[in-house]
Amino acid sequence: MRPAILGDHQLKRYISVRVVDSSGKPAYYAKVVLYVSQTLASGPLPEKYTNSEGLAEFETDLDAFAQVSVSVNGYERVRSGPSRRNTKS
Repeated sequence: MRPAILGDHQLKRYISVRVVDSSGKPAYYAKVVLYVSQTLASGPLPEKYTNSEGLAEFETDLDAFAQVSVSVNGYERVRSGPSRRNTKS
């Protein structure tokens, strides 16, 4: 994630998801959904589809206690939160 400061107190985070196929090649047009669970707002972010490089990028406001789950083509692939780091399902 790379943070960006907007205005005086607003912090936006960009989460990039790279999807590859079983041979390690970028997966084009894979459906990626981020599910966010945090203090004030929870739920899925609008879905994105990967580009020709296998990348999908999301912009979000995550708080310090946010938990994020990444699903690709309907299957949960990664879950992370304040107490764990990128644990594969």
